[in-house]
Amino acid sequence: MVRERYFFQYLENTQDEKTINREEVNMYLVISKLKFESLEDSYDVSAQDKDEAKAIKKLQALITLNTDADKTFHIIKVIS
Repeated sequence: MVRERYFFQYLENTQDEKTINREEVNMYLVISKLKFESLEDSYDVSAQDKDEAKAIKKLQALITLNTDADKTFHIIKVIS
């Protein structure tokens, strides 16, 4: 019970800090998608970066080094 109280107090404090700072942080994730014939597709974070240009370079490198025809790479922007 005591742990829960401290946990919720921690959450309230971090929420207050986020609303005070209002600092927007962007993160770019390079997601790999592996397609299977008999199973569901598998997704994995292959790379990440805060800089879009660096994330695109990582995406290009992963595409170049890819040897699996069933594997594709996608980049997404995460805003928090």
